[in-house]
Amino acid sequence: MNRDDTQMKAVTIPEFGDAGVLRVGTVPIPAPGPRQVAIDVAYAGANFASVLVHAAAGGVDSQLGRRPVCWAGRVVGTVGSAARIDTAKGFGYDEVILRDRLADAGQFDIVVDMVGGPARRASLDRLASMGRLAIMGNASGAEDVGVPANELWFSNKTVSGFNLAAFAAAHPRRGGPGAAPCGGGHGQGGAAGTG
Repeated sequence: MNRDDTQMKAVTIPEFGDAGVLRVGTVPIPAPGPRQVAIDVAYAGANFASVLVHAAAGGVDSQLGRRPVCWAGRVVGTVGSAARIDTAKGFGYDEVILRDRLADAGQFDIVVDMVGGPARRASLDRLASMGRLAIMGNASGAEDVGVPANELWFSNKTVSGFNLAAFAAAHPRRGGPGAAPCGGGHGQGGAAGTG
């Protein structure tokens, strides 16, 4: 909610259509009428997540900043050099930071990591309780970063892997070049750089 407690973020459906008609915005908080109750939903699939995307100027991750529906909350991208900040900002991220400044970025509900190495370990440290780390590559070429199961258990965090190329090969209609990402449009194939 906004600080004045009279407005809230919401996904609205202003017209008939596919997911492309959904709009994220601010609306007045509804007041319950007679014989109605208001329920404060703290955790739901439509919550407004804070998202961190590594390699924000790279191939696949450059598309994750364009998110009318994919992400509704704060979306921060990281890049490996100052020369890539303006490029990444052009992809729609709310904020773009240098990857080596990640410790100052706060916590995130979701982290998408295509870089690996030290960025992966730092990503785990930036995850909020109940946060999710999606591993989608190792563009840095660094050694694998082990994630102790007990650390995940004690901190209430989840790590998953997603290989876009393997998925697209196995499911060409769902993950190939013509697949529609959330929010509409056409998917982008190809490899990602370290953005």
